[in-house]
Amino acid sequence: MNGPSDAPSSTEAAVPAGVKGLLCAIGALSPAILDAWLARVPPTTAVIDWQAIAGRAREWRITTATWAALSLATRLFATPIPAGVLDALSPGPLRRAAIRALGIDRGILLGRTHGYSLRRGLIWLVMTDRLSSVFRFLVRTIVPKANWLRARWGTTPEAPVLPLLAKHWRSLLLEQRS
Repeated sequence: MNGPSDAPSSTEAAVPAGVKGLLCAIGALSPAILDAWLARVPPTTAVIDWQAIAGRAREWRITTATWAALSLATRLFATPIPAGVLDALSPGPLRRAAIRALGIDRGILLGRTHGYSLRRGLIWLVMTDRLSSVFRFLVRTIVPKANWLRARWGTTPEAPVLPLLAKHWRSLLLEQRS
């Protein structure tokens, strides 16, 4: 017979330990906030519908990012995620190799943002599911909108764009060396 100390907490009953650990590790939630929230949610309503998560990821076109987060939770915390879900979300072999080469999992755990850099752009590219989004990103990286340039460099709304564009390109090139 289980005593009070043997009963799972609301967190353990509602959310696999690995998912809780990942949320806390990436700073999405503190353990105290997650426990407080889960204490208000009956465990029966906090069951994870993995098929719904996979469907929503496809609908929102974030399958690669979802796969990366769930794979990391599985590797680090042995989170019991059904293999079929990971297979359905998994990007192709070249993209998986790029994700490994960029060390995205280590970057998440270490809280790296990669600043204003080529590496950050490469991470964004391998995590993007739509080709049209990749194209738009590349164009906007090379030639950002005037409003963005003025906001980035803290100038007035009437500041000429060409000097700001040159400053932007210089920054892109120089950031790569550090």
